[in-house]
Amino acid sequence: MTTSERSLATILFTDIVGSTERATALGDRQWRQLLEEHHARVRRELRRFGGRELNISGDGFLAVFEGPARAIACADALRQAIRDLSLETRCGIHTGEVEGSGKTVGGIGVHIAARVMAEAAPGEILVSRSVRDSVEGSGISFEDRGPRILKGVADERRLYAVTSVPADISHGRPTAGPVQALVRRPLFAGIAAGALVLLGILYMTRRDTIADLTPEEALASDAAPGIAVLPFEARGQGLEFWREGAVDLLSTNLDGSGGLRAIHPRTILARWRERVPENAGSDLPTALEVARATGARYALVGSAVPLGQSVRLVADVYDLKRGTSLGQVRVEGDPDSLAALTDRLSVDVLKVVLGGGTEDLRIDLAGVTTSSPVALRAYLEGETLFRRSRFDAALAAYERAIDADSTFALALSRMAESCSWGSRPSDVPCGEYLERAIRFIDRLPPRPAELLRAKGYANPTEAIDSLRQAVRRYPDDPEMAYMLGENLYHGYDQALLEQDDARPFFERAVRLDPTVAVYYEHLVDRAIFERDSARAAALVERFGRVSAGSDHDRAHRLALALAFGDSATHRRARAAMDTTSTDVLFYAVSWLGSPRMLSTQTEVNRILRARPDFFPAWAATGSFFNLLQQGRVRAAASALEDPLLSQDVMSWGTYLLHRAGLDVAARRLEPHLAVPPPDTAPGIPRLLAAGAYAADRGRWSDHAAAVRQA
Repeated sequence: MTTSERSLATILFTDIVGSTERATALGDRQWRQLLEEHHARVRRELRRFGGRELNISGDGFLAVFEGPARAIACADALRQAIRDLSLETRCGIHTGEVEGSGKTVGGIGVHIAARVMAEAAPGEILVSRSVRDSVEGSGISFEDRGPRILKGVADERRLYAVTSVPADISHGRPTAGPVQALVRRPLFAGIAAGALVLLGILYMTRRDTIADLTPEEALASDAAPGIAVLPFEARGQGLEFWREGAVDLLSTNLDGSGGLRAIHPRTILARWRERVPENAGSDLPTALEVARATGARYALVGSAVPLGQSVRLVADVYDLKRGTSLGQVRVEGDPDSLAALTDRLSVDVLKVVLGGGTEDLRIDLAGVTTSSPVALRAYLEGETLFRRSRFDAALAAYERAIDADSTFALALSRMAESCSWGSRPSDVPCGEYLERAIRFIDRLPPRPAELLRAKGYANPTEAIDSLRQAVRRYPDDPEMAYMLGENLYHGYDQALLEQDDARPFFERAVRLDPTVAVYYEHLVDRAIFERDSARAAALVERFGRVSAGSDHDRAHRLALALAFGDSATHRRARAAMDTTSTDVLFYAVSWLGSPRMLSTQTEVNRILRARPDFFPAWAATGSFFNLLQQGRVRAAASALEDPLLSQDVMSWGTYLLHRAGLDVAARRLEPHLAVPPPDTAPGIPRLLAAGAYAADRGRWSDHAAAVRQA
């Protein structure tokens, strides 16, 4: 193992008791099925209690936790979770220093935890003294098992068996809640922003310390040494997908292995396109220059060559700091065996980089992606298209991947993301794809799992806290930076921050990969809202270079003309609106929410309301918030009586009118602001409005009821 940072962690080892005998009795096929079910249940409990899976050794797990109480509660829960499978497990837990990060940790602390587990009886959770002492006062009960001599460990160690775990600990932390679609269109940001203000009030949210960090501090030094997998040279017909596919597949395998961090493929390919023409090869100095520009310590320069019915993959490994070659690796095999070829090449690369200590290393690309070659090829095609902002084509590719493997979590996640930005058919269930991806999150590598988990948090403050740490660990990752910006942008009120705190992270995403159009969206939005015409024009131009002719590109240019154009430009833009598509108008009106542009927004809303293909409830919602922003409170109150409005909008809107001081008669106000019965499945905005109104009136029992439901 390479020298790496040391940190304090709680390590959990598990092992199935009598697994060899059970496997012999069942036979290979049934045992494999039982083992898969066992692994799925263990992973579910690890997620519930915040454990990070690092390795599977035979039929057991190695995981680390931030604190010993969570590790104990997880061990207690997982031994209960597998009992109906007629399996028993033994668990060992130790708190101590470990070396490394990502998928691999080591050091004496890990060794002690393994030896503690080996001492445990069937069904027993055995812990070291450091664990017992750390949870003193928690209510967890132990039985002293006395001093033990642990193999390979100096001195005796006193061990303790867990006998009971209090209910408030055993319930664990909540898993990711129902998928909350981020509000991407500022037309309705009033609902989300105001709701988040109240959620902060309801939950007494403290100010998040990210507000006190500069971007440099927030993106600093927790990162492991980086390895950049550069595009392969594809020398034969039918091998073209290896050009970028190798970057995706090898980066997935190498990320976190051996204490390394794979540089994000988007960052690598963005730097590559800056220096190398499309579909062209590169000389070695240019390739290594690209790798250095990503901040990597190591670089992988490779090629795919046909050998009759087989393919040979060759990769040269370079130490960029020393400027030397570490060696060359090569594998050969069936070109359709993508996962197996990638696994073999990855292990050989790690042997070259680490120089030993890889005997027990197991890499299984199919286990964290898909075992279907058809699905994997379609996914790689989708990734190439997505990086070029060809969202509709990417969506079709991801859909083929999901058709081939309905549990392919990476493809499901990308499908949901493409839905958000492409002009997808109305029957494509975007939210359903994200929910399905979260359901199969245990099939993802740690980094994409962390990103997907953040997308599923019901509370933006949880997502912000998680992503802030992730951005420190992965400073090369534009997706992490963008997702942190998204959560800050939409959840700033709940976290008691400023909306502009999101800007540095959007800007960082653009710097890392300027070819992804979606990274520009909120930067354009803020520039138009703040009436910074020069900045808005520059951003719209850059967006147009990567997504020319798209609905969003046309909407940006229309909003720019309406917001900043001279009288002639303004007239032409207004005249063109009658023949502009509904989608383009809808996007454009979303960016016209600043006080000086509300009259223009009103006009665009009027055109939209007359369109038969525009969802009328959206138009009604937009009209209400437009009037409220203009200060026309009584007109907004009248608009709130539109039967097209949802109950959430009516409740939240009524509360905003109440806060604005409008003297609304109690008989009109109360029905929308009463705490709804739990069996009605009320929406979050309705509960927030009811809870805040109850607090304003000093009705604390109603306030508590709203908080419980929210």
